[in-house]
Amino acid sequence: MKIIDTHQHFWNYNAKTHDWINNKMQSIRKNFTPKDLELLLKENKVEGCISVQVDQTYQETEYLLGLANDNPFIKGVVGWADLRDSYLEQALEKYNNIKLLKGFRHIIQAEPKGFMLQPSFKKGLDTY
Repeated sequence: MKIIDTHQHFWNYNAKTHDWINNKMQSIRKNFTPKDLELLLKENKVEGCISVQVDQTYQETEYLLGLANDNPFIKGVVGWADLRDSYLEQALEKYNNIKLLKGFRHIIQAEPKGFMLQPSFKKGLDTY
C-alpha cells in the first residue's frame, strides 16, 4: 500500500505575509522546505505528498510547481487562483497541461460572511 500526505505546506516564513501564524503557533514561525520534510517521509514510509498553497498569489502556485519539479516526492500541487476574476479562464489556460497541478483553492475562513455566495466566486468554481 502506498501512503501519500495529501495536505502539506511549504513556505519561506515572512512575519508580514504569514501573520496568521500567531503566538500559539510559534513553533512553525520558520522556513519549511521540502528538505525539511523528505527525511520525515522516508522515516515514516510515506511515499510522497501533495503540496497545498499557503499564500493566495499566482507566484505561490508557480513556487510550488517549481518545488514539485525539483522534488519527485511532491506528487502534486493545489495552487491558488482568483476565482472571482472575470478573466479567470484566460489566467488558467497556462495551467491546462501541467500534470502536477491538481487543483486550486481559496482560503475562505478569513473572508466575510456570504463570500462563497458571491456570483463571481460561484462562477469561478464552475470555470475550471
